[in-house]
Amino acid sequence: MNLPAEQVYLFRHAVVRQAAYQLQPPLHRARAHALALQILEGLPGMASPAFALELAGHAENALPGASDDEAHGLRSKLTQYLATGADYARFNYDYAAGEAALRKLMPLLEGNAERRMKAADVMADLCQRMGRHTEARKWFEFVIEHGTSPMFRGRALLHLAWEALEHGDFSRAEGLAARGEPLNELEPDPRMTVAWVLYHARRHALRGDQHEANRLQNQALAQAERGGDWVQAVISHLHLAEGLAKQGNFEGAKGHLDRAEPLVQGPTAANWRAQVDLGRAELLRMQGRNDDALACLRNVTEFARATGSMGMYASALLRRARILHEQGQVQQARRDAEQARDIATEIGDEAVRREAVSVANLN
Repeated sequence: MNLPAEQVYLFRHAVVRQAAYQLQPPLHRARAHALALQILEGLPGMASPAFALELAGHAENALPGASDDEAHGLRSKLTQYLATGADYARFNYDYAAGEAALRKLMPLLEGNAERRMKAADVMADLCQRMGRHTEARKWFEFVIEHGTSPMFRGRALLHLAWEALEHGDFSRAEGLAARGEPLNELEPDPRMTVAWVLYHARRHALRGDQHEANRLQNQALAQAERGGDWVQAVISHLHLAEGLAKQGNFEGAKGHLDRAEPLVQGPTAANWRAQVDLGRAELLRMQGRNDDALACLRNVTEFARATGSMGMYASALLRRARILHEQGQVQQARRDAEQARDIATEIGDEAVRREAVSVANLN
């Protein structure tokens, strides 16, 4: 294989550098990392969260050569940099780096219940973003059991109540909501207030009362817009679009998706941009505009694969399977539906699994 000279140089340079690093005695390597950490911390701009995981790496690798006093300071820095870096990675869609940082962080937080609870909350959200619902559930349950903050515990109960709704377990959902919603009165949070309104809207929608669902979703939207909460505004638009589309009001549904579009253009809004594309793809399918729907789904699958968002990937596959089936491509539709089913089974998304089984069984 012939490679350009520049690529050959870069490859060899990286190999030589790694070999030279490994040849250094462990103590020398640790001291080099300690020196690198000291230098980097003094540089302008290195306090940015974007560099937190790089600094955490130096702090971690400096520990073997540290005295007891130095090790205490390094562990403190490592803890802070891992927490900051994990949060930065989560919101910038480097989910693998965020998860790796959190798994290193959790053992460092033994004995610090509040910080451990916050790290568990981040891990739960990260797992949910990746569509790993079974793991997310365990972390939310950890927060509920060990959390000291009513807001964190209430948020975890809301997530589990919403999941129970989607699984059709209304009795469990009501029980979790009855425990979680009052916690917002103990530690009021505007975002959580809107989230509970959206929960009740979803409950009505799934029970077939779309009129009441629409009313509550509009209420949530108005509250979110007054408070400047773009995330809850996007969620409200998405649910309103879904409900209106099911009622045959395609123009109304499109209007909500169009209003959501400007809210999801920032670099940290890519996840929500993909959610809007999912909603638009479903609306286009219902209108018979299958080629346009497939184009939207391509955007979603590219994002999902790049970030490891397997739940979103399964949803996109399922929507594509429905379109392909309508186009007469039954075998490919079945393959997509079966892949979506397998992913949903693995990650614990019962709602997507049930729908995928249904699509896979279509003739």
